[in-house]
Amino acid sequence: MADAPPSESKPLDQKTEAELKREAKARLKRLSPLTATQLVQETVRDKVGQPATGFIAFIHERAIVGLAIGFVIGVQVQTVAKSFITGFVNPLFTFLIPGNQVLSDHKWTWHINGHTADIGWGDLMYQLLDLFFLVFIIYLLVRIFKLDRLDKKS
Repeated sequence: MADAPPSESKPLDQKTEAELKREAKARLKRLSPLTATQLVQETVRDKVGQPATGFIAFIHERAIVGLAIGFVIGVQVQTVAKSFITGFVNPLFTFLIPGNQVLSDHKWTWHINGHTADIGWGDLMYQLLDLFFLVFIIYLLVRIFKLDRLDKKS
């Protein structure tokens, strides 16, 4: 070991970053160009691949794809429920409630000591009906397609 540089005689954990780089370059020069290229590619792939592999494992473990699909379906169900209320329920309420207004436009006006307050009870009822129909439609979809049994092991 008399011809070895002083840095190669040290244990690996005691070498500086510069010494390790210098040794790695010297060893890479002794390899064929093809082998050196493959070695560098494997090292880079391992360093880049580990976070990507961890991210993919996270997605699989946490069922992120299922959650995203559920979110998209939920948004569409909400759109259908709102259309149902706007196109069907609101016109029915124009027959039931006097005033020929849609449900969301109905208000109580209070007059107290010269002050006026408009209480929008129709909009509150509209939002509650929207919530009710949305939850009901989701419940029906879960029951019809037996989605409540997907996670249970048979």
